[in-house]
Amino acid sequence: MIDKPTYEELEYRIMLLERESRWRKEAQHALQEREAYLKILFEYAPDIYILCDAKGKLIDANRAAEKVTGFDRSEVLGKDLFEAGIIDANQFEKAVNMLSKVASKSPTTPDEFIIHKKNGQSLAVELRAYPVELQNEPVVLMIARDMTRYRQDIESCRRLGDWFQRLFELDLDPVLVFNDDTGRIETANKASRCLFGYSEKELSNLCIEDLCNNGRGRDPSPEPLRAVTPGEAPVAFRGFQTKTGAALPAKIIVRKFSFQKQTWTVLRIR
Repeated sequence: MIDKPTYEELEYRIMLLERESRWRKEAQHALQEREAYLKILFEYAPDIYILCDAKGKLIDANRAAEKVTGFDRSEVLGKDLFEAGIIDANQFEKAVNMLSKVASKSPTTPDEFIIHKKNGQSLAVELRAYPVELQNEPVVLMIARDMTRYRQDIESCRRLGDWFQRLFELDLDPVLVFNDDTGRIETANKASRCLFGYSEKELSNLCIEDLCNNGRGRDPSPEPLRAVTPGEAPVAFRGFQTKTGAALPAKIIVRKFSFQKQTWTVLRIR
């Protein structure tokens, strides 16, 4: 005959059950909060977020996807990307390769796709795909970014760069830019080429030491040019020499700047 538990034992077991129930509720609440947080991140992400299964059938999409494509998600959920008309049929092979890579648990590298809007317009996007799990099922998260603004920014940077290059080239003062670590001349404007008598290609193969002269010939250690703290613009006098070896005393303005983890010196000669 099995002995009945004592009152104290029953009381202890009830306490353990209540504690376990409390822990379960706390864990469930924390999980619900996390799911709500992730849903907010998904829903309000500025890029297009699309969830689909391994065959490309749409499971969910965020507000950015609706805004950019013009489709309400209720119109396309349950359809694949081609049936919904979002991706053109001529990109079928590229899309299949992308889904195949994700199926092997590997995220894809950025690739350009043309998507179709509801109004018939086309849009170039940069698309990435990631293998994720949803309710313990493998799904594909696609993140697409409108490349229109990116291309506009690239074009603006190119035009701005061309504009600054023209200003640099037409500057009446000779201006040289060289790398602090190597001393190699990176670029020189037209006035510099005329002053020293070198072509643009010849100057690009020289170091700043090749142009310095201390009054007795070539100066191999132009340290004052490299000792300037970035941001300063001191004025000094320095001896240079032309391609023919003629001495060229000059007043210089030295300025440094850092770019791509390297330090560069801008030398303006007066």
